[in-house]
Amino acid sequence: MKKEGIIVLIALFALAFSFGCIGGGGEENETAAGNGYTINVNPKTVIAGGVITVELRLKNIFDNDMSDLSAVIKDLPSSFGTPEENTGILITRGQEYPIIWTIEAPETDLKQTVSPKIEVCFDYVTNFYFDTALVPKDKVTEAIQVQSGYSNGPIKVTQVGLDKIFLKDGTSYTTGSLNIQNNWQGRIERINEIKITPPAENVASEGVKYAKCGNDTTTSIKPEDTNCDILENKLAIGDGLTATVKITTDYDGSDIKVERTNGEINYTYCYEIPMGTITVCPVGQRC
Repeated sequence: MKKEGIIVLIALFALAFSFGCIGGGGEENETAAGNGYTINVNPKTVIAGGVITVELRLKNIFDNDMSDLSAVIKDLPSSFGTPEENTGILITRGQEYPIIWTIEAPETDLKQTVSPKIEVCFDYVTNFYFDTALVPKDKVTEAIQVQSGYSNGPIKVTQVGLDKIFLKDGTSYTTGSLNIQNNWQGRIERINEIKITPPAENVASEGVKYAKCGNDTTTSIKPEDTNCDILENKLAIGDGLTATVKITTDYDGSDIKVERTNGEINYTYCYEIPMGTITVCPVGQRC
């Protein structure tokens, strides 16, 4: 009786540099386009005690929801007061969300120039998949079509070396990598979960690991898990992670069989929006 099955073993390693272009015999998404916002600060020069209006419009240019979004003005001296932080915002695909702040310039006898910025953070889920062809000994020269891809978002997920397993007697395997790369204008703040979904019945994921994080029976890892705090170390993961992936199978069929592995990366992403220079002029003085 013929058996089939794939076991996926993943080990994550922090990546402190950007990846180059990598293949995988599949689809390659374009770089995330656009900055996803418009901003208007008026006026840029104000008399002491006057009011500055900041109008920000955020647009979701990605495939999935931007959830639990927050926006806060930073690097503004306390003399300007504390502008309200906007939190808990949901922006669905293609939608815009307006935020308006009013900031009162301080009373001052000296000319003052500031350059504040806005920090925007949100939770996002990037879905990904990759195909693996199980190739019998007598079919190694045949052309095989496999695909891989990921949903459009602030990161890209690509695979290398996971597209084929050349079968032998008993258990067969291949070892490759799954690359998670920052692909937009900010940084990855936190990896909330990395999850692998087995491709079919009787197909098991042996485990998701990063060093001592995870074990041989888990199909996902989170920062809250034992030894998984690296996933919330923004200095280590800001540019991304790379996973070493081992796929094994006991398939002993005579035909080429293609299996698809799905997964998702749930993460918090942050970026900054410059507000330009704001000048406060004392009353009665030219500025």
